[in-house]
Amino acid sequence: MIFYFSGCGNSRWIAEELAVATGDKPIFIPDVKDNGFNVEGETLGFVFPIYSWAAPQLVEDFVKMTWTGTPEYVWFACTCGDNMGRAFERFQKTLSKVGLILDSGFYFQLPETYLCMAGFRLDSEEGARKKIEAARAKLPVVIAAVRARKKGVKDVIAGLFPFTKTYLIRPGFVKNVSDKKYHSTK
Repeated sequence: MIFYFSGCGNSRWIAEELAVATGDKPIFIPDVKDNGFNVEGETLGFVFPIYSWAAPQLVEDFVKMTWTGTPEYVWFACTCGDNMGRAFERFQKTLSKVGLILDSGFYFQLPETYLCMAGFRLDSEEGARKKIEAARAKLPVVIAAVRARKKGVKDVIAGLFPFTKTYLIRPGFVKNVSDKKYHSTK
């Protein structure tokens, strides 16, 4: 099972590529966010963008739903424009609160899509192209790790001041920035 959320398409692309290569079906979280799942013996993957140095609130809320059974392997792959702060540790803690143990986590640095905070800029065409090429080159490595159910992979790009970004700046961001006027369409 690969559950994913994507705002601009980067995470959807990664989820679809991983699903094809592993024989899984990508499941869009907003379509199933109120369902419960039996994950007994499953490989359970989550793919999402980094929003303010952590998983989006929608993804964290989804993880807190009812899971039955014990999965064989739990992993995530996140996409980010620059860095992910302490998203690995935060997502690991979110999973552990519902009895799921994170086995491995991976990141893909893709073109920057966030502009609402001072200091954030879109990548140049050349910069975006290089990030996409690097992600394409990294996909087979992540696919091999997921297929082998490799445990203990902590593939992160924390950036500068990761604790400050995830645990001090993010709460203010979540409190003061709303996504209520946005919705997904098919």
